[in-house]
Amino acid sequence: MILHIAPSEAWEAARRQGSYAPESLRAQGFIHCSLGRQLRAVLRRTFAGVEGLVLLGVDESRLSEAPHYEFAGDDRFPHLRMPLPVAAVVACEPLPSDAASAEALPWRLAALIAAAHGAEPSGHVEWPHHGFTVSTDLSRLPRGLVHRWLSEQSYWTPGIPRPVLDVALDNSVCFGLYDSDGGLAGFARLVTDRATYAYLCDVFVAPEHRGRGLGTFLVQCAADHPALQGLRAWTLATRDAHGLYRRFGFAPLAHPENRMLRGRPAREVYGSG
Repeated sequence: MILHIAPSEAWEAARRQGSYAPESLRAQGFIHCSLGRQLRAVLRRTFAGVEGLVLLGVDESRLSEAPHYEFAGDDRFPHLRMPLPVAAVVACEPLPSDAASAEALPWRLAALIAAAHGAEPSGHVEWPHHGFTVSTDLSRLPRGLVHRWLSEQSYWTPGIPRPVLDVALDNSVCFGLYDSDGGLAGFARLVTDRATYAYLCDVFVAPEHRGRGLGTFLVQCAADHPALQGLRAWTLATRDAHGLYRRFGFAPLAHPENRMLRGRPAREVYGSG
């Protein structure tokens, strides 16, 4: 499935006519479409604050001509070089005007985005960015390097044993940041049930790659993961990166008196390493 954002009035007119042909088809020769992993970036770039939009889910198998995947910036987007048949649209959901920045989207809309996730054949999701790539492919992750970073250089999990980390990685959504040579440049992890809640943790950029905005890109990819757009709550803990996370809607707890904790600091659990 691929996605297209359309004005609701134009889509209603197309339903009566049997096909949809926006101005871009005449002016540029194609209809802009997106994958689920690309949608949030498209909303931020082009449709922030715009009202009266709908998100269409297009079944590619119902098209007489397959989409053309073409580069726009760093990424390849699906383009339709033909009018969109109404019969190929299998879902239509209204887009809130704040969809570009909302922390949680309505669940039906989130489900539509997840259905068009744009995963690679192996099931993982990737985002390219100026020669770097973020990937959720766990088989690609150099676990020994991640362990060395977290056990020796992080303040939050000093001394974490490798077997403990392996279990954590296997039960999380992991985001590896890779340079153009395939070397690991950063990492982040989400502990989540993939339906209601996520805890963002272990965000790390290698010292030699800092100062390029890659930490922001890494967290943005986690926030844009197509399968996690309907979560009602995200949390994290940070000692000194509050400014980074505020950009993504994180804020101090409104009612900290309602929260409780059962646990001990990592140094007490794992030792100093």
